[in-house]
Amino acid sequence: MKYTDRLHIALILSLTAFGVADASAQSASASDIREAVQEDVADAFATYREYLSLPNDGHFYDDIEVLLQWVDDAFQARGFTTELLPTPGNPLLLAERRVENPSRTVLVYLQSDGQPVDPSAWHQESPYQPVLKEADGEGGYAEIP
Repeated sequence: MKYTDRLHIALILSLTAFGVADASAQSASASDIREAVQEDVADAFATYREYLSLPNDGHFYDDIEVLLQWVDDAFQARGFTTELLPTPGNPLLLAERRVENPSRTVLVYLQSDGQPVDPSAWHQESPYQPVLKEADGEGGYAEIP
């Protein structure tokens, strides 16, 4: 399987998890899936980039609150109902989308809060600024503009 095929499969799985892809696509052919991915790939990358840009250190409640609101909005925009569940620590977000007469139930666990970040250990402007990189030929990596 080529890298681009794996990327397409990963993207369609991501799109499905966020509710972008139609749940009835279970009988879609590989070419149908590739076509659906091509239609949404630019928007999917932009959304993913926006998501990765949100600070997510679980020790900073204000950052987690912004992150939770973004994820909540993203799920609601895709037809999910959401509920914030308070805990002694950071709250949890439950997102659910029911369909009529489902043949299966899919449960996706998504952990959005991350570990503490040491910005000095990153070889870029910010750990919350997603960038694409490629090998620079000298054992390191350079950003792709």
